[in-house]
Amino acid sequence: MNVSSRILPVIAFVSFLVGPGVSHGQDTKRENVGDTAAISIPANWNRIENQDLAFLAGNPEDTASVTILEEKTADIEITDLAEYYEASLDQLKAQYPDFKANPVKEGEISGMKAMFTTAEATFKNGEKAVPSKMYLMMLKNEKAGSFYLIMALSSPRLFDSKKGELMEVLKSFAEKP
Repeated sequence: MNVSSRILPVIAFVSFLVGPGVSHGQDTKRENVGDTAAISIPANWNRIENQDLAFLAGNPEDTASVTILEEKTADIEITDLAEYYEASLDQLKAQYPDFKANPVKEGEISGMKAMFTTAEATFKNGEKAVPSKMYLMMLKNEKAGSFYLIMALSSPRLFDSKKGELMEVLKSFAEKP
């Protein structure tokens, strides 16, 4: 894949699960779905604050698995993001009843709506005419018994200004042949 496939993580703390018996609409397996990589907990995860890292971390030497759960095009078939979020979170908690889920913070739903609106405008009128993709990924610390769900949007720009181990993992997913 070329530069236009790179992804810029925009953290929205979306909880979503795609697996046997669990589905939202017409989910189809895309080439990156199911890809998993390991990442150290105390990495520079850009917009994730320290308190969020502390939620995931059991011990500084722990690692988290990063798994792409869903990949969709940006003009996604989500009409009510709040309802989508709540249903997804319920499914994930049912799937991992012994794990602590990331806390839901006030204002995140409105933030996600703004993000989608901005992303659609950017990709329709932006420098590069490429379709954006949305990736839903789970960061999971087995030892600590906790998971964190993030949303990332693909972007042809600003990617190289973001550094850190998570960015490298996302880049490797996006640039996979």
